[in-house]
Amino acid sequence: MGAARLQKPDIAMVDINLAGHNEGLGIARDLRDCYGVRSFFATGQASVARDNRDLAMGVLHKPYSDYDLTHAFPVIEAVMGGASPPPPKVPSGFELFR
Repeated sequence: MGAARLQKPDIAMVDINLAGHNEGLGIARDLRDCYGVRSFFATGQASVARDNRDLAMGVLHKPYSDYDLTHAFPVIEAVMGGASPPPPKVPSGFELFR
């Protein structure tokens, strides 16, 4: 978390299940509440991600392809820049929360 304070990232890619206990949810919450950093989940737990959509902009479903990972970032950047509705080329493996 100290890196977020020092580096002030625009976005964080957070895995929900880091050591078997959904620690990523707390990390996304802390990043948002303490540092104003928005997150998106990269997880195989789509239902948990959807249940916690208040913590993230969306979810990149595991297993994800290099294409989905690479092409999720322009979508995130557009949404963070105020695009509404989001760009039409959302990769199939990325689910944007609205």
